[in-house]
Amino acid sequence: MSDRIWRVLVIGWFVCLALVPAEARQAKGVLTDRADARTLRMPDAGPSFSFVVLADVTQPGPNNVDVLRKTVGEVNLLGPDLVFNVGDLIRGYGDRDQWLAQTKEIRQVMDGLAMPWFPVPGNHDIYWGGKQARPSGEHEPDYERDIGPLWYAVRHKGCWFIALFSDEGDPKTGKKSFSDPNAQVLSPRQTRWLESTLKKARGASHIFVFIHQPRWTGGEYGQDWGRIHPMLSKAGVSAVFGGHHHLLSFDGVRDGVRYYRLGTTGGTIDRDLEPDGFHHYLQVTVHPKDFSVAVIKVGSVYDPRDGQFRRWLLLPRQDWQIGPDRRLDFRIETPDMSGLDGLLQIGVVHSIDEWGDKGLEVQVLDRDGNPVHSQFISDKGTIWVRCPVKENTRYMVQLYDKDTQLGDQRPGNQGSISVRLRARPPAPLGGQ
Repeated sequence: MSDRIWRVLVIGWFVCLALVPAEARQAKGVLTDRADARTLRMPDAGPSFSFVVLADVTQPGPNNVDVLRKTVGEVNLLGPDLVFNVGDLIRGYGDRDQWLAQTKEIRQVMDGLAMPWFPVPGNHDIYWGGKQARPSGEHEPDYERDIGPLWYAVRHKGCWFIALFSDEGDPKTGKKSFSDPNAQVLSPRQTRWLESTLKKARGASHIFVFIHQPRWTGGEYGQDWGRIHPMLSKAGVSAVFGGHHHLLSFDGVRDGVRYYRLGTTGGTIDRDLEPDGFHHYLQVTVHPKDFSVAVIKVGSVYDPRDGQFRRWLLLPRQDWQIGPDRRLDFRIETPDMSGLDGLLQIGVVHSIDEWGDKGLEVQVLDRDGNPVHSQFISDKGTIWVRCPVKENTRYMVQLYDKDTQLGDQRPGNQGSISVRLRARPPAPLGGQ
């Protein structure tokens, strides 16, 4: 095609586009040559984004840090613009050396976030403990030096985010306590700052407030929130997020302000709350005129690049029936997997009854009869036994049930075994 013809076509296209009313062009939205198809609804053209709120971590240690580290990985997959927490990142209640060690451990995990994160101080982050004399402000200077301001605000995409400090203590005595109403008040200084910040935020698409102690619940927190809430409502605050109680709860809407309490993202779970008590975080999706909040249970977000979702090779299913000293031999031969690592997954459906059946022994043997994996199963439902295997290799899967009553051949006392072989391909370029 000559340059002249090409220029004519391009000019013709822009002329035709100019003749179409702007409203019609915007209303179309979907590009298709299907003239009789149903018109699809288009999303709001305004800016949208999301942020995540983490709950109490409370203390360092393998369990807590493991939960937090897993959460950081999941949040990176979700890709919010920013992350907040509602306080109690560490166990605290120690001297400066203990505080520094705990904070270093937690910060190393939190700094694994791919996006900026913003802390909110909690009582575990601030309160002093140990044999040394209690300094003025307790761990407040440590916190501001190594973590961040005690209270502050940030702006992002037309929204304001305000972090408040709930553990200043009694303005008269300086006593810090989350169970003494006199110590659960916003100081004059912080109150003046909040009033000034809310005025600056006037006209924002949304204002979100974060505080550790959920003072709006009253009781041990006294009545100070009755002074603060009208300020928030008048300023058009959209939502307030708190923690401390290790309890997930939506506390309703008051004068247009939505109140949320988070439970734990690694902290201690009150077993009396089970099964409703579980480690979680919130994802807030913000639109110009509204926002939505979703609770995400830690462990519920997966990377599609994870090895567990890689290519499968299916092997046939076999059924078995429980009997006295029953042993099932299931022979398999792994195929050519182009040099990839294989994982044999054996799914055993086992029914335990009142006749003495206590469980099954599952073994995987190599071609010489040597055991490469052994596992005892005593649970109901489907249990997956996982065993790494090599390609082009023969294996024997043995299912051995030796405790069923002699002569017990009751109909219906059956189970099934299914075997799957998974091949793990190498990681893509760049290790992604």
